[in-house]
Amino acid sequence: AEWVPTAADLKLPDTAFERGLVAHLTLDGTELLKATGDVNFVPGLVGKAVDLAGAAHLSDAKAGDFGFDDRFTLGCWVNPRKANGTLLSRTT
Repeated sequence: AEWVPTAADLKLPDTAFERGLVAHLTLDGTELLKATGDVNFVPGLVGKAVDLAGAAHLSDAKAGDFGFDDRFTLGCWVNPRKANGTLLSRTT
């Protein structure tokens, strides 16, 4: 094997978390998310953010296509108005 002088020569993605990534929702309007209720897309710390009021939510029919024992990770930045609410749920 030959030595690789720099990581740039490996052409790595911007972040290592992209390996095995199934979805990355940037909230820039290109995702196929269904908005229900008082949903507003606003400027965020990085790109756009979503402002949800009350029972408002975003849904993706293809998200959660895994079994009970399958592993997954959810990452998001949250700035709640109140100390209650749901970040992730799965219903059938």
